[in-house]
Amino acid sequence: VIAEWAAVIAVLVFAFDRAGTAATGFASMTLLVGSLGAAPLAGRLIDRFRAQRTRTAGLAVQCLGYGVAAFAAGVGAPVAVVVVAATVALGSVTTLRPSGAVLVPAHARDPDELVTAHSWIWYAEGASVLGGPLLATALLGAVGADGVLLACAAAALAGVMVSVSDLDTDPPVPVLGPTDHVERSAWRL
Repeated sequence: VIAEWAAVIAVLVFAFDRAGTAATGFASMTLLVGSLGAAPLAGRLIDRFRAQRTRTAGLAVQCLGYGVAAFAAGVGAPVAVVVVAATVALGSVTTLRPSGAVLVPAHARDPDELVTAHSWIWYAEGASVLGGPLLATALLGAVGADGVLLACAAAALAGVMVSVSDLDTDPPVPVLGPTDHVERSAWRL
């Protein structure tokens, strides 16, 4: 999640440096709207596919999106190219929280572990709100926006590798009766 915040800062700084305030506004709106548009799809993907596989795919798309954005920023591509690539990466971040909501209970052995896990998850979420921009600020001065985005791609790649090693930990899929299926399908998009 630190990469999520660091990438937003890097893209906004890149947009400002290359094209000024109007491009920065365009970039911020695009990044937000992209994530808002992708969020409803994340739950649907987890419903259709296994949570761990959806999480791994989301991390892979993040890695690819951040990598393309880093390359585009490094070669001086137009701001729109960097923004679109980062928007794809940030949109795929929306798969992490719902997949975690499915996977964390599968790993917890008792209610105390579940509460502890959720406490640490939200602690990490909160810390990343500060840690991501701090990391981006430190890296921007040293390696520029493309370097920050490359670091985000590396972090997502590390997540893919960890996630791939744990592909078979999904909880069992519940068997639904005929009426359960009807009630459940009424809540789908």
